[in-house]
Amino acid sequence: MRKNSIQTAVVSLIASCFFCSCQLKTQHQPTETGETYQFMTYNVRNGLGMDEIRNIDRVAEVINQQQPDVLALQELDSVTRRCDNRYMLGELAEKTQMHPVFAPAIDFNGGKYGVGMLSKEKPLGYVSYPLPGREEKRTLLVVEFKNFVFCCTHLSLTPEDQLLSLPIINKVTETYAKPVLIAGDMNAHPDHPFIKELQHSFKVVSPTDIETFPADTPVETLDYIAIHHKDTARVKAETSLVVKAPLASDHRPVVATITISTTDSCSDTNMNKSADTATENAGTDTKSAGADTDNAGADVVSSTK
Repeated sequence: MRKNSIQTAVVSLIASCFFCSCQLKTQHQPTETGETYQFMTYNVRNGLGMDEIRNIDRVAEVINQQQPDVLALQELDSVTRRCDNRYMLGELAEKTQMHPVFAPAIDFNGGKYGVGMLSKEKPLGYVSYPLPGREEKRTLLVVEFKNFVFCCTHLSLTPEDQLLSLPIINKVTETYAKPVLIAGDMNAHPDHPFIKELQHSFKVVSPTDIETFPADTPVETLDYIAIHHKDTARVKAETSLVVKAPLASDHRPVVATITISTTDSCSDTNMNKSADTATENAGTDTKSAGADTDNAGADVVSSTK
């Protein structure tokens, strides 16, 4: 019996090591010519699942299973009565051990509601831009890292407002020397005018033939990851997928493994300069990642861990 127990333990240990090695392949990996990152976008609906139960632990579990290096998040409450005055992004940051940045789109229910980002690497800086939305105002969150700039948005349900958002997105993103990627819930199908127009400036690298909404039985593709056309020579999408997550939210997350060339050095780390250049009167909110912005009700919130 003792011998069998030892053999079982050894087999379990080997299996565990193999599982861990497979998991590590999805994490940030340096190569000879660049760095490979796992990008993810997820509309989390504040942790409200398809069973109408709010459980942020389930969302965190989905994220941790994918082990993204950087993650764009949509539908986040910050200290609203609807969510019992909880800072939802902060809770996810603790459960995933990632750095959070929050960008509110609107004041709502005693707090704020908007989009956010989680990252393993501490951001160098970030800025948010208002976007049009007649049913509710929208926002574009732009976060700068060492080797790239990642943008997150949740666009209006109205096609006209989606198209009005595009010139703002283009003007903001074309100002950066570093590679620029954008992700989010675009509220548009692959054949809709906005996605067609977006592809004049960005290359969509997430699956367009796999549905993401609703999460239990998806029939619509609404969530995307894309690379700016100016950067396609130095940014390569290796793989992409829609994650089978039928319960934690009403959307399924999208993941893309992307290699970014680091042979060309990029020293543009001034978010203030980029914000000023992009839109003089856009009402931008620019922050340094090291700023004292721990108040969850602030316009843009970041926590450094």
